[in-house]
Amino acid sequence: MSQIVRQNNLFSAEDWQTIYRTFSQADFKAYDYDSIRDSMLNYIQINYPEDFNDYIASSEFIAIIDLLAFLGQSLAFRTDLNSRENFLDTAERRDSIIRLTKLINYRPKRNVPARGLLKITKIKTNEPLQDSSGNELTNANINWNDANNTDWYDQWLTICNSVFNATNKFGTPTKAATISSIKTEIYNLNSSTSQSAVKNFSQSVDGVDTSIDVVKADIHKNGYLYERSPDTSEAYNFIYRNDNQGFGSVDTGFFMYFKEGDLGFQDYTFSNPLPNRTIDLEFTNINDIDVWVQKINTNGVPTEKWEAVPGLFGQNTIYNSLALNTRNIFAVNSKNNDQVSVLFSDGNFGNAPKGSFRIYYRRSNGAGQLLKKDRIKNQEISIKYLNANGQEYTATVSLTLASTVSNSQAAETDADIKNNAPKSFYTQDRMVNAEDYNIFPLTQSTTIQKMKALNKTHIGHSRYIDINDPTGTVKSVNVFGEDGVLYKNPNFTLSTEEITGTIVDTTSYTYIIENVLAPLLKKIQLQNFYFDTYKTAIESGHDANQFTMNLVAQKILWQPFAVAGTSNTGFFYIGNAPITNTGRPNEAQLITVYNNPNGSDEKLGFIRPGTKLEFVDDYTSPTTTTWATVVSISNDGTILSNETTGSIVLDQSITAGLKVRKILPNLRTKLNASEKSAIQTEMEKGVDFGIGFHYRDASTKAEKWYLISDDYIDLTNNFGITHNQSHGGSTTLAADTSWLIYANYIPAADSASNPKYEFKIRGLDYVFESDQEVRFYYVPEYKNIDSATGKAVKDTIELLDINKDVSVLSNPSSTTKLKSKITFSVSDSYVETDGFVDTKKIKITNMDSDDDGMPDNPVAHEDVINNTNNIFFVSYEDYDGYTYYKTTTGVTAVSSLTNTGIEFLTSTNKFYSAGVLQTTTGADGNYQATIGTTTYKSFIGRAFNTANKFYFQYRHSAPRDQRIDPSVSNIMELVVLQSDYYTNVLNWNSSGDTLANFPIAPTSQEIKNNLVELEKYKSISDQLVYTSASFKLLFGSTADEVNQAIFRVVKVMGSTYTDNQVKTEVVRAINAYFRITNWDFGDTFYYSELAAYIHRQLSAQISSVVIVPKDAEAKFGDLFQIKAASSELFFSTASVDDVEIVSGLTGANLRSTGSSSSGGSGY
Repeated sequence: MSQIVRQNNLFSAEDWQTIYRTFSQADFKAYDYDSIRDSMLNYIQINYPEDFNDYIASSEFIAIIDLLAFLGQSLAFRTDLNSRENFLDTAERRDSIIRLTKLINYRPKRNVPARGLLKITKIKTNEPLQDSSGNELTNANINWNDANNTDWYDQWLTICNSVFNATNKFGTPTKAATISSIKTEIYNLNSSTSQSAVKNFSQSVDGVDTSIDVVKADIHKNGYLYERSPDTSEAYNFIYRNDNQGFGSVDTGFFMYFKEGDLGFQDYTFSNPLPNRTIDLEFTNINDIDVWVQKINTNGVPTEKWEAVPGLFGQNTIYNSLALNTRNIFAVNSKNNDQVSVLFSDGNFGNAPKGSFRIYYRRSNGAGQLLKKDRIKNQEISIKYLNANGQEYTATVSLTLASTVSNSQAAETDADIKNNAPKSFYTQDRMVNAEDYNIFPLTQSTTIQKMKALNKTHIGHSRYIDINDPTGTVKSVNVFGEDGVLYKNPNFTLSTEEITGTIVDTTSYTYIIENVLAPLLKKIQLQNFYFDTYKTAIESGHDANQFTMNLVAQKILWQPFAVAGTSNTGFFYIGNAPITNTGRPNEAQLITVYNNPNGSDEKLGFIRPGTKLEFVDDYTSPTTTTWATVVSISNDGTILSNETTGSIVLDQSITAGLKVRKILPNLRTKLNASEKSAIQTEMEKGVDFGIGFHYRDASTKAEKWYLISDDYIDLTNNFGITHNQSHGGSTTLAADTSWLIYANYIPAADSASNPKYEFKIRGLDYVFESDQEVRFYYVPEYKNIDSATGKAVKDTIELLDINKDVSVLSNPSSTTKLKSKITFSVSDSYVETDGFVDTKKIKITNMDSDDDGMPDNPVAHEDVINNTNNIFFVSYEDYDGYTYYKTTTGVTAVSSLTNTGIEFLTSTNKFYSAGVLQTTTGADGNYQATIGTTTYKSFIGRAFNTANKFYFQYRHSAPRDQRIDPSVSNIMELVVLQSDYYTNVLNWNSSGDTLANFPIAPTSQEIKNNLVELEKYKSISDQLVYTSASFKLLFGSTADEVNQAIFRVVKVMGSTYTDNQVKTEVVRAINAYFRITNWDFGDTFYYSELAAYIHRQLSAQISSVVIVPKDAEAKFGDLFQIKAASSELFFSTASVDDVEIVSGLTGANLRSTGSSSSGGSGY
């Protein structure tokens, strides 16, 4: 036997040829039972054909093969499963995911509890106490802002000052700060030391059993409230907040800080200081922010409070950003089911624990629960305290959740962790570039559904120069321009949201009058209308000088009394000796006003509380002009013998001898009892009616709101008084146009519903525009308060006194300038019908500097514009594909046609092109016509031109809570869609609720409170500003009128779906198309894309789908393209009611649902 053969026989297991042959013939692709079994059988048949040939199913050999195949499949599955658990993308077990994220220093977030303030609505004590009036307070319930107890405030503070520590009585807090623009103070109670660390109670909130811990609060150096480390030896405290809105405000009063959850603790004794000690807390749902470590004495009182290492990238118990002398440190790691491990240091870079320790933790719901306002109400807790004599008593307070708390967050899901961990690693736990700002916040909070970061300014500013923010968001603006345009826009209508708010169920007429009608009477556009269109109609129908005093017969003067020279109290007189030798008023020259005017002089009766008076030193050529409001009148302006002050009080001090030139009665914005009763009577009849106003009714000699029955009202023509009896006109059926408010009765839709009323209102907008030089920024919610006056600082447009006065409109060569600058206040931004905010324009109104509800000069606009001068605008298409309008000199206003170019005939208010009449629409000073593809518009107003510039100054006051550190160079605006807000919107839509109940978006401060930890990660040169995302509603009845639509669908021949199925599937496709994951903020919607998607989803069921606007004024293609604002997302509210099945597309069903003009877009 040769050596090779012998060795092969003896050592076959080591023969490389045998091993190679074995592996080369093995099937390594075999993983499942069948393939492993087949592979083994094939291998045996090839390599051992003579040794094994019994392959019948009942063979013992085959049974062994089956067992091995089953075992192989099990091992292969386990191997594959475990392999997948080693990669973050494929791992399924949460333990594996958490372990893998540690490799990239990502700490999965556990649940975050709801936390906020509970308002103290009631307080009592068992201590013998009396208020300053001697009333007994022992065990007496004192209610906050008790309307039935005039001494409630004194009694409340009496109890509080007894409960408070002697060193911090009310007015001397232990700590104070301004939080969310509200003054906030901490008052420690003189608590007994034998109390628990928190006060806990449980309550069912929206069907969820919720545990609440009332805790001891403090103010963080970064300006927010937080919970102190639990300590039974520390006092409880009250938080006092005052937003200067009165005791009835939800943000004014005393509060206590709370957190959702149950506080627990575990005690440990460490005999030896072991390095890197780890303590596992095997309790589920431990929240992400409430773990504390304390070294305690034998009584459980803390002697050392250890500090948690920040949960930042690269931070641990060895390397961290804490001060070098902070050695008592620990870290918290997340485990499965929101359990945690507490890690201590190694003894070198931090102390290793030795002695008795207590670890506090709080277990919270962990579901991201929303705690709505008033869901916790009048929940009582008792706190023991020591009075000034050291005696122990008990104070009992009732706690109510006065504001919704939405900062709870559920723990990160496995999918969230997989998504966020790599992103967090990419950003290296800091926000520097644009991608960081768009990615990192998503990894830090589960409350963010979607967000976008915008860089508002560049990094090139010096830290010593105030930031220039041209948008006016965070920086006040003060700029000049010379290209001003001012015009009247009579096409005022309530917004869709306001209109929806006026459609009210008639179950409560009192509610309608107090909550719907009352706000309408205070609309600024109604006041504009009253002092402009209404005033003009009165002067046209009665007397051109109806509100101007006759220069001879009505020459009344002002006499201060009893202060000589100038005063806001006095009386009116005619003559030259208003004061006798005795110093008393000369009754022979004294003039009576208001209810008892001298003789038959009606105009003196206009002088009443609220009336505006123009005082001048000379009727024809005054050098001094002052406007004042009548505050009060006693005895109709007479002076009784025992009176020492004037009978008339004004809001301005007026110099003796100044003459009254104009008297403008005010528009009363409150209904009296009889007026309310008359309105309710009409509503109870279930009829349409109008409401008009008379500045001084002839029969009652007082102003009044009157009713116009449905038979006499005219809704078509412009405002006028010719056919109203109260104004002296003749009554004619369907001819009275004097209404200011119209009430439209809507019968009940069915037996289960109630009738409704919808209200419409007249109004007038003054629009100011800068053609090229200035862009305007206005947010009504942003208000600055002047610390000197306590009043809001308003944005203003000032027309400079270098401008020529109104005479230049009729005489372009006039050189007469304004006597003084004219100031208008900004009332609103200018929003186009499609929702676009045009920053070239701004809405303004006559200035009301003292906020008394009356303009300082109600007719200031008459100094620069009249009722006859037309200015013209022409349409143009900008680079973004949208149509805009700009002023043009290409239209000539003429009194008689010249038949050249484009002309506007003022006698008929019609446009002509080369003498050919063009189809002109509009009314009341605003007209338009389309010539070819170009649209021309006419307004009453004034525009700059090369010969006469229109100079103005624009002042915008940025809100102080948006102001930034001038040393900061970058303003990063985070537009955030919070998950709970998005959920509320989805629930609102699915419930079919009205627009009036559309969920309220969170405020900037609420978003900031939820994302306060982001401040740790931003660059030092950056300032974070938060804005809530908003939604642009489309198609449904709750969308803006211009965005409402009907989808008309043609089914294919042989469609297997019913009409209702098709409608349902179309709506489902639309909803899928508008999922927020498909859209970014500020995107543009194209109908062609939606139509293609609907066709793709229903290709076998429909042949065509078109979109037809509901708006009666819509034109073809208006809904073909819609642009969202930079902070808006699209949201479809279309329902099956907005889908119609038609047999084919015809001219009739392609037209708008409200007019005969073609308005469809489709495929």
